[in-house]
Amino acid sequence: AFFILKASDDGFDVMGLGVDASVILLYVLFNLFFVFFALLTGGLSDRIGRKPVIASSFLIFAITCGVMAVADSYLLLVMAFAMFGIYKGSSEGVLKAYVIDVVPKGLRGTALGAFHTAVGLVMLPGGIVAGLLWDIHGPWATFAYGAATALVALILLITIAPSREPFPGMDGVR
Repeated sequence: AFFILKASDDGFDVMGLGVDASVILLYVLFNLFFVFFALLTGGLSDRIGRKPVIASSFLIFAITCGVMAVADSYLLLVMAFAMFGIYKGSSEGVLKAYVIDVVPKGLRGTALGAFHTAVGLVMLPGGIVAGLLWDIHGPWATFAYGAATALVALILLITIAPSREPFPGMDGVR
């Protein structure tokens, strides 16, 4: 939502289509990159493991937020929306697969439910903080916050997230 708000506030307008239609085109661009990279990185995570793909996606998100924090041209907005699609495509499915990989087969449903609950619980205060930063300091602060939290997540993933082989009965999935 903050990406769309930034593009709208910046008056993004492609070839006189108007801001609303132009921002919708940015959203379409985001979705095209999302779909392509979801397919690409899902297969990649099957071959090289989940953590490297997730780690890369967190780094991409930090860079994307950095671009949005300083975006002062349409080119940077277009790049940021494409990069945001790369991040989302590289993270959403792979994160869920990672959760499934590190729990016993009998707890997969519970683990996915707990994962989605945890995501929802942290998104609420995170969204409030991001919105307050936007209102008090401007868009750059919201995106700087996004970059910082992505880097913290990357560090936590590398240092404390499990890297074990699958539990028995998981059919050799990494």
